Order: sequence, then C-alpha cells, then structure tokens
Amino acid sequence: MLIFSCWYIISALSSFSLKFLIAFQGLLLGVIWAYSFYRKFLTSVYLIDALKLLIYTSFLALVLQFILYNFFNYVDIHSIIFPWSEARYQESEGFIRLGGMYIEPGTLSNWIYALFLLFLLVEDKPDTKLTLATALAMLFSLSAWGVAVSGIVFIFFILQYKFIAYEEGRLVFKRRSFIMLIVGIISILLLLSFFITDSIYSFLESKLLFETGSGEIRIDTYNEFFKTLPDILFFGSGYASDFCINCKSPQDAGLFIIFTVVYGLFFSVLFFLLIVLAFFKKYNFKGIILILPLLTSKIYYWDYIVLLIFFSAFYQIFLFSQCSVETKLAYKNFKKNKNQLL
Repeated sequence: MLIFSCWYIISALSSFSLKFLIAFQGLLLGVIWAYSFYRKFLTSVYLIDALKLLIYTSFLALVLQFILYNFFNYVDIHSIIFPWSEARYQESEGFIRLGGMYIEPGTLSNWIYALFLLFLLVEDKPDTKLTLATALAMLFSLSAWGVAVSGIVFIFFILQYKFIAYEEGRLVFKRRSFIMLIVGIISILLLLSFFITDSIYSFLESKLLFETGSGEIRIDTYNEFFKTLPDILFFGSGYASDFCINCKSPQDAGLFIIFTVVYGLFFSVLFFLLIVLAFFKKYNFKGIILILPLLTSKIYYWDYIVLLIFFSAFYQIFLFSQCSVETKLAYKNFKKNKNQLL
C-alpha cells in the first residue's frame, strides 16, 4: 500500500498541478475509509447508509424529473440542488435525456455505477432493491454507456441473487424467485416498448457505433493514446500532462486510458488488477464482469471515489488473506490435536 501511495507522489515529479493535491486528499480519505471498516467503527455503518441514500436519491430524482417532464414541464433538479450550476440536457425528435440531480445523463450513469461498486465492496448483505435501482437509473438516463452497462448490472443481479443457480452439474431455477424475476423482466420490457421510440433507438445505435461527435472525439483520443504509449510504459506524464492537447474531451476515452497517461501503464495495470481481484474474490466471475466497465467510465482519475474503490478493494483482499491464514492455522491445530489423540 505504501508503494501505491508513493507512486502517486512520484508522478507529481513528472509534472505538477493542483489535481495532485486533490488526489493526495483522496489517498488520505481512502486510508481513513478502509481503516474505519477494518476496525469496525460505528462510522462504517453510517458510510454504508450514506452510499445507499446517494444511490436511491439519484434514482428517485431521475424518476421525479421524468414524471414532471412528461406530465408538466422540464424541471432542472440539478440546478435546484446546485444553484451555481446548470444541467446539460439534450432534447431532440420528441425525447429528452435526463440526468436527475446530476449535470448530464452520462454523469448520472457513471457515478451511480461507481457508488454501486463501492457499496458492493464494503457491504456483505445482498440488496436486490439497490441493484435494481442502479440498473434502472442507468437504463432510463439514456446514456449510451449507461444503457450498455445496465445490462451487465442486470446479469449480475440474476446471477448474484440466486434466481438461477448451477448446482451438481445442472441449472436450477428457484421457483418463487424465478417467477418474480420473469414478472420483473416482462414489466420492464412492456415499459420499454412504450418508452423506447425509433428516434431513441437510432440515437443509442449511433452513440454505440461511434457515429456521433462524441464518438469521433473518442477515436481521436485513442489514436493519440497509442502514439504516446511507448513513452508511458513505466512512468506516466504526471498531473499536468498535455496528452491529446487538441482533444475536446479526453476523459471520454475512459478512466484506464487517462489513468495510464498520468501514472504509467505498469502502475495502472497493478492498480486496476487489484480492484478486479477483489471483486473476483468476493463475487467470483460475475464480479469480474461487473467491474470491467469501470475501465471505460468517464470518472476523473483524481476523483475521491476512484481511490475509495481502490482502498475498499485492498481492504477486501486483506480480509481474504487474513481468513486464509486463520484457516491454515486452524487446520494445522486440528491435525496436531488429531495426532495427539491417536
């Protein structure tokens, strides 16, 4: 952990900006966060409740905005909560993309997904309602990235909560849960049949196929990244990197790419590999499926939540290693006692 922290500081030597101070604050916050869960402080319970509250509030704000828009008029909930800012929404051909209390639909999808990942790392009890709220918020934000990732969250939902299980070499359907799942899927499909119009479908298709302006921006960023890659294999360009100076929105290329530019490919692979490993340890292969979209998310590398996810992942791996040591000691004592009895 000390090595990871030092690498953050070393990167400031390549090039410095105030983003380093934000990232350093994130390091301190991440350490405090993980330590509170390790020591089982009462604050850890409040932190979990705060995560749930943020996710539910994000979902309900989007639902409220959707209802107000369809039955009354558009209401900028974001500017009500944050008076110094104004939401960026897109209205075209009879539909509107809403972001609820976030500045835009893409921001809503990225942040509610990140909050959900953080919740899964620090909470042991499954929460089907929270998982559904996350997936539905991403789906109805009409963010192309959010719509795609909502499908992954739904798959995780089905596999995690044992609607369908693989037992003794065959698929087993939990009758009551499976009926609830089918009813839920039919309800969502019926809702989508009224909600998704041809214009919305065409819009999402063009987004996913990189046929829009933002898609062209991503392609330009990817090209610049591969040109820069040989120079950042070990050390990155630092916090004041001039990577892709002509790109309009480099962060659209995804968290992993921008993280690699700042900190270097070697460090970035280790950083995200630890997070993937934590999800694999806790949720098996379905955890890997769920975590992979984080690499393509538009969250800034210096946002606190990135380091909160990282330190929570480190905390989970530490717990698993601790349990493994305790199990080995217990087995060793068991064999010793057994030999003494014999």
